[in-house]
Amino acid sequence: MAWGSLAEIVAMFAPKAFLDSQEVNFPSSTNDFCAQVGYQVDGGSYYPPPWQWSDIKTFGPQDFLSVPPTVPPTFVGGNLSEATAYVHVKAVQGQANLVDIQYWLFYNFNGAETLRVEAPLVTPGEMPLPQSYHWGDWECVTVRVNSSLQVVAVCFSQHSTEQWCLPSEVTFTGSNPHTYVSRGSHANRPAPGGPFWIKAIDVSFATFGPVDYADGAGQVVEYWNSFVIVANDATEYFPDQPADPGWLKFQGRWGQSLSTPLTPKQIVEAILLAAGKVPLMTPFTIVLGTIAGSTTLALEFVGVIDLSNDGPTNPPTKGLWQNALPLEPPLSSKFAPALASFEQSGDAIELSLVFVVNDSSNEICAASTADAVDWTTATEVKQTSRAAPCLVPFNGGLCLAFISNDGDHRILTCLSTDGQNWAGNYHTGQTSPARPGLAVFDSKLWVAFISNDSSDRLLICSSQDGKSWSGNAQVTGQTTSTGPALASFNGKLWVAFVANNSSNQLLLCATSDGKVWGANSQVPSAASPQQPALAVFNDRLWLAFVDNDNDVWITSSSDGLLWSIKPKPTGLPSFAAPALTVFDETLYLGCIDSSNRITLYSSPDGAKWSKGSVIFPPTV
Repeated sequence: MAWGSLAEIVAMFAPKAFLDSQEVNFPSSTNDFCAQVGYQVDGGSYYPPPWQWSDIKTFGPQDFLSVPPTVPPTFVGGNLSEATAYVHVKAVQGQANLVDIQYWLFYNFNGAETLRVEAPLVTPGEMPLPQSYHWGDWECVTVRVNSSLQVVAVCFSQHSTEQWCLPSEVTFTGSNPHTYVSRGSHANRPAPGGPFWIKAIDVSFATFGPVDYADGAGQVVEYWNSFVIVANDATEYFPDQPADPGWLKFQGRWGQSLSTPLTPKQIVEAILLAAGKVPLMTPFTIVLGTIAGSTTLALEFVGVIDLSNDGPTNPPTKGLWQNALPLEPPLSSKFAPALASFEQSGDAIELSLVFVVNDSSNEICAASTADAVDWTTATEVKQTSRAAPCLVPFNGGLCLAFISNDGDHRILTCLSTDGQNWAGNYHTGQTSPARPGLAVFDSKLWVAFISNDSSDRLLICSSQDGKSWSGNAQVTGQTTSTGPALASFNGKLWVAFVANNSSNQLLLCATSDGKVWGANSQVPSAASPQQPALAVFNDRLWLAFVDNDNDVWITSSSDGLLWSIKPKPTGLPSFAAPALTVFDETLYLGCIDSSNRITLYSSPDGAKWSKGSVIFPPTV
């Protein structure tokens, strides 16, 4: 498909920037900036304003633009009427018919970030953080577009990193994405709000660190009205060769350094002095004094503050310009994911995730994390499944159970010692049309499942090693409409399942030996069309399930018999059966959103839940 006019496409996807209502350092243009500053050759000539880029015969990496003391006070405020996006178009390496349109946005001055302090039972304290001041500021919004002129993703520059977002996570005016510009720092955000933590440290029960605010309620810049295409590295799609603005080969910095050499202790002492004049910071001055008195703490504290007061480097020297930004999509699962924590080595606990890839391959993949934030690359288990998998820690590793990806509906198991490398599968000798339940009880692995026939019997079998399995036995007199969940709790093996009738009532049975099962009991006011999830947390048995509206509910019991009077809505959505596990003394809930993305929620108590975290693989 023909791409069409480059200028028209650049205008079609140019960002609409919403500045913070308290912003005082507005965007500008390179022309406005350069007309008022000088050019300093490293160890050589100084070119005072007015000068031209053509005056500079050789660019050196230590050259810099020098802001004279004679600039008017309004200079730091930028020039909103001159605000211009400088556009670099780049073909995406290794992917046909995709281009990145980079909109580089310039500011005369980078203003103050905000230092925030939080502590239990105390109102948070905040104060301006002028240590982030510097002349000149380059920020970037990248819009990835395909040849059908559809936005594939949008990337927002934020301090020393970037944030990729899918179109569903971005607001648009027509085809133009919105960016919400952080006060002072000008970091771009896909949504308004704050505080957005940049970095943080914990000292004496208090959390310190710089934050951004971007309320989006200030001035608005529509960059489709003011842009200049400065470079085209997608000539296979566009023949255009834009004119050089003069500064593309500049190797130095857009502004001289504003740094004053200070020790970490002196920096903290300066912040402590300023904090004493801010009432909301008064409760934290004692802790700041402790930090100032410790060389180690002062060094750590200063490490979370960007003390680089040098002007920024030129866009063409940045990796963002030079290298195609990789966009790994978030982990997308065809069915419900499986979660389990296990001891990797030497007391190192990891959270492991297994899921079926959301495409026709039905490939099972696995990823893991040590902190529930940064995940390993998803690796293939080299197995396929036609249903959701289940996962438990077993014998120092992990055991995975799943349904074969064929018409036989075999229940297979697979073992791993590290969560990344998996052995070949083992046949349990059982078949089922739905996801089984898996648990460890009495040093054995147990699999519970719905029979692969019209009887819908609830069956169970066990194994000492995950390889050789016993024959099946029915959980006494029980039938179910879908796969069950298993958990070991209070010396018994518990199975939760959906009643095999139109009520979809959730039921539980327990056994102390894996053979003799007690009668089923109802979980009050709990019904679900899909498989429930079980986990043991804080000496209670927890049960999570989705209702007919794809809302997740949760309840708990101290004995497996008496449950919360009524399950509590988590306010969280899931478009598949949820996964529930415990990691790092926290309850984790794995869900699927409306785009089949795996989304993780956490709770310290089962009542208050975090915002959903879509799991992205690492950017390489």
